[in-house]
Amino acid sequence: LKPIVGVGLISYSLYLWHFPIFAFGRIDTSNPSLYDKIEWILLAFLLSIVSYFLIERVFRNKNLINNKLFLIIIIPLSSFIIFLFLTMLENDGFKDRLPPILNKVDLDAKVWRNLSVDGEICHNSKSNFCTFNNNQSLTTVYVIGDSHLGALSEELKLALGSNFTLKLSNVGGCPFVLGMTRYSIDGVKEDDCDASFQKIRYQSIPRKPSIILLGGRFPVYLNERKFDNKEGGIEGGKWKSFQGSDGITFSNAFNFTLQKLLEDGHQIILLYPIPEVGVNVPKYIYSQRQRLPLTPLTTSFFVFKQRTKSTFDLFNLNTSPNIFRVFPHQLFCDNQIIERCITHTDEDVFYADDDHPSAKGSEIIVELIMEQIKNAETNIRAN
Repeated sequence: LKPIVGVGLISYSLYLWHFPIFAFGRIDTSNPSLYDKIEWILLAFLLSIVSYFLIERVFRNKNLINNKLFLIIIIPLSSFIIFLFLTMLENDGFKDRLPPILNKVDLDAKVWRNLSVDGEICHNSKSNFCTFNNNQSLTTVYVIGDSHLGALSEELKLALGSNFTLKLSNVGGCPFVLGMTRYSIDGVKEDDCDASFQKIRYQSIPRKPSIILLGGRFPVYLNERKFDNKEGGIEGGKWKSFQGSDGITFSNAFNFTLQKLLEDGHQIILLYPIPEVGVNVPKYIYSQRQRLPLTPLTTSFFVFKQRTKSTFDLFNLNTSPNIFRVFPHQLFCDNQIIERCITHTDEDVFYADDDHPSAKGSEIIVELIMEQIKNAETNIRAN
C-alpha cells in the first residue's frame, strides 16, 4: 500500500506537472512513440516528487512558514505574476522574442488552388480554361504548365492587372508538351495528361500573337525521379514517365512544341527550374519554435546545378530572339549564402511545401516574369 499512498501524496504535483510536460512534448514530437510517453511519465513523477518535498511540505509546515511569512512571500509573487500577465495582454505576448517568420500563420497556404472563374476552380481544369480580363484589344498572357506555374497564377493575376488578358491551363504533373502522354510508375496510361489533352491545350491558344509562359518541374520529368538534396531531405524515389507517339522523346517533343508556337507568331517565356528543397519548409520552420535560435534551412547549389543540368541544356537549345528566359534560382541560390540556396529569411518563407513557391516566393518570381512580359510585348508591337 505504501506505493499507492506515495502516489496519493504527490498526486496534486503530478496533476500540475503532467500537462506542461505532455503539451511541450507534443510540440517537440508531433507523433510520440511509446518510449517518448514513458519518458514523459517518468519525468512527471520525478518533478512531482521534487516539488512535493521542496514546496508542498515546506509550505504546509507551519513551524517553518507562519502566516506572516507566507503573506510576505505570496503577495510579491502574486503581484509579479499579475504584472507579467497584464504586460503580456498589453503587448499581445512577447512576439519580439521570436524571428518575425515564427509569428506568421498559414506559412503553407496555397491560395492559388482556390483561384476561380464563375465558381469553377482554375487549377487542374481539363477544359474551359480560366480567362481573366478578356479583352480582344489586349495582349494575352497564356500560362500553360504544371502546379509550379499554377502556384504563380494568383500573384501573376495581381501583377498583370487590367493591362493584359490572362489565361490559365495548369495541371499538376502535366507540363505542356505536344504529343506526350504520361504513364504511371506501373506503366499505366493516365488519361488526364495524354496527347489528346495536350492538343486541347494547343487549340485553346489564341490565334493572334500572344505571350506564352512555359515551364514546370522539368527536372522530375527528365530524370523521372523525385528529389534528393543529398543532405537528408529525400522526397521519394522513381516518378512517372512520358511517352510520345512514334517513339519521340520528351526532349524532342518539347523542342517541337517551342518551334510550333514560334511559327504561330507567339512570344515565349521559359521559366527555368525553381529550386527543389526535399524538406517541407513550413513544417521545418514550425518545428523550430522550440529550438531557437532559428537554424536556416538551405540546400546545396551544386546539387541544384547537377539536378537541373538536363533542363538547362534543353531550354537553351532554341536561341530564337522571341524566347525570353526567367531564372528563379538567381533569387535563391549563391547570393545571400555562397554555394547555398535559401528557402526563407527571418521575415519571409519562400516555399509552401518542399517544392512549390509560397505567396512571397511567387511574388518575387513574378517580378522577374513581368520584366520579360514587357520585353515580349515590345516584340509583339514591333512586329
